[in-house]
Amino acid sequence: LATFLYCGAIITNAQTFKTQKEKGIFMQARIDSVAIGRTIPDFTMLNESLEEVNFSSFLGKTVVIDVWATWCKPCIALGPWFEKENEKIGSEDVVFLSISVDEQQGRWINYIQSHQANYDRYWVGDNKENPIKWFTFEELEISPGRIVWAESIPKFIIVNRDGVVEALKFGQPGMPPFRRAVKKAIKD
Repeated sequence: LATFLYCGAIITNAQTFKTQKEKGIFMQARIDSVAIGRTIPDFTMLNESLEEVNFSSFLGKTVVIDVWATWCKPCIALGPWFEKENEKIGSEDVVFLSISVDEQQGRWINYIQSHQANYDRYWVGDNKENPIKWFTFEELEISPGRIVWAESIPKFIIVNRDGVVEALKFGQPGMPPFRRAVKKAIKD
């Protein structure tokens, strides 16, 4: 498997900033709020039946999250590998969730209706205030002293039984580092 990365511009919900520094503080606060060791803020997502589900309903389980979108070809390519990992590792105590950040709910619905999966799939949309979106933010230094923020998906996240972010940037499904990170989180 190759490493994939998608980058797109971040618009911070029409938030206006007086300076780049102010914008940087705003963005960094969101990135920091979902760092390893931090409790993930609760959020609401829609399940495949279009019912609202709170992330906190998964407390007590280790949760492996795939953040993706239907337009992201690398995300789609990794879907079958995520499914295989769920077959190997998933259990009553270890839940694999796929969370779409598609802007258009209809695209997500059409995709999930035509592509079956052995894990639960959810939609949060493109709301930059949703904590799941904060995982997609990347700080990039494009030249000395010039920093931009971009979105990068797919993202894989492990959240422990207590709702604390256990792992980020631990590889992709189908690769040994991914499996090791999930197994470590289960043991901890």
